[in-house]
Amino acid sequence: MRKRTVVFALFLFLTAFMFSGCGDRKDLSEGLGAAELLVQSAARANETKSVNFDGILEVNGEGVASYQGRTVTGEGFEQYLTIRLQGRGDGPFELSLYLKEQDVYLKDPNTGSWVSAKGNPMMAQVLVSLARQRPYDPAQAMEGIKNSIKEAQFLEDNTLGKIPVKVISVVPDMEKALDNFPGLLPPQTTPDLYKDLGYEVWVGKHDLLPYRYVLYMTLDIQEMGEVDLVTRMDFTGYNQVTIELPSELQELIEAERNTGSGK
Repeated sequence: MRKRTVVFALFLFLTAFMFSGCGDRKDLSEGLGAAELLVQSAARANETKSVNFDGILEVNGEGVASYQGRTVTGEGFEQYLTIRLQGRGDGPFELSLYLKEQDVYLKDPNTGSWVSAKGNPMMAQVLVSLARQRPYDPAQAMEGIKNSIKEAQFLEDNTLGKIPVKVISVVPDMEKALDNFPGLLPPQTTPDLYKDLGYEVWVGKHDLLPYRYVLYMTLDIQEMGEVDLVTRMDFTGYNQVTIELPSELQELIEAERNTGSGK
């Protein structure tokens, strides 16, 4: 149970970072240092309303079932996020969640019904922690990202499809990251949980949007020993996704509002 919670929390960390026009085709990255470009890219992503994403998730280690080759797909629209996980192991897994102010709602992957995270102990801790990050001050969030970087350097320029990108390799300072983003990961998460941690961000030269994240991580989990996690996530279709809230979700939100107001 904890394995899935930790992995899901790390995935949310990645997507939260992602959510925190090309015009004349000018190279907007020119003259920017690696850390500065990373922060500006996060700011650009935070200004977008929607995106599609797909990637690969691999989790390996003693005491855990291999997640090697698991595919991840989904889409985000404002506060609405759907994640689909498919591959070997215990079959496909889909989770939709909606963040509204300090409340979090999720579509139970077992029943298909929308519930409040308050009524789901397994996910409430992670999801409510994520909700506490909203609303937030974008400038403060960008400063937090900047302060959480231990090392940032450019790798060789590349292309993703037809998009020319700058590739940034980052080693984060997890102690500072946990200080700058309190509540984003479960309370039991401490810097010594991470034996090795780094990530890459592929940033479009013409719009400074992040188009790929690659996360490398080795966790030292007491019950399971060392667990290696590698995930690659590609992002496409910025501002091209529109999602209507399901009627069941709208009814749940309205019911909770009425209950809270004593109606």
